[in-house]
Amino acid sequence: MYALVAHGGHDTIAVKVLAQLAAGADHVTLLLPVGTEFAPGIHQLTLIAPAPTDLT
Repeated sequence: MYALVAHGGHDTIAVKVLAQLAAGADHVTLLLPVGTEFAPGIHQLTLIAPAPTDLT
């Protein structure tokens, strides 16, 4: 079994998401760290969200 945990800023996480998709992953799950407040966590996800659209 292979697992990947990406951490860092939104740009670092986006690069790791793109690498997984480019390597053939058909999905990638993004979870907020335990204890993350809702609003800042959603903000972080919105910063990462545009990255997969760059694959086209």
